[in-house]
Amino acid sequence: MFDPGLQPERTALAWQRTCLALMVGALTAARFGLPVVGGWALLLGAVGSVVSVCLLVLSRRRYRRATSGLCDPEQQLRTGGWLPLTATVVTFGGGLFLLGLVALGLPGMAQVLPR
Repeated sequence: MFDPGLQPERTALAWQRTCLALMVGALTAARFGLPVVGGWALLLGAVGSVVSVCLLVLSRRRYRRATSGLCDPEQQLRTGGWLPLTATVVTFGGGLFLLGLVALGLPGMAQVLPR
């Protein structure tokens, strides 16, 4: 029998924090990358924001499906690993973008960063 404690709720809250962190990271990369790479930084910010909102919606669906599967012993519990994989790929892609900015020497960052 499933103990209806707060484990699924904590997992859902962790996904919400992850999605928020992805969005903040994407928007920050867009803000600081704009003087360096121009429109590509805006594209990264927009794609990162859209993906983080999609991940948030999908994580809520996953939470509801997992909770109903745990509460109903007749229902088979199915939660795949594609959602964590997607979050990992998005985070890795954003990291590669920022690594590219560092490799370029951040030529426009002197104008953006406060002294």
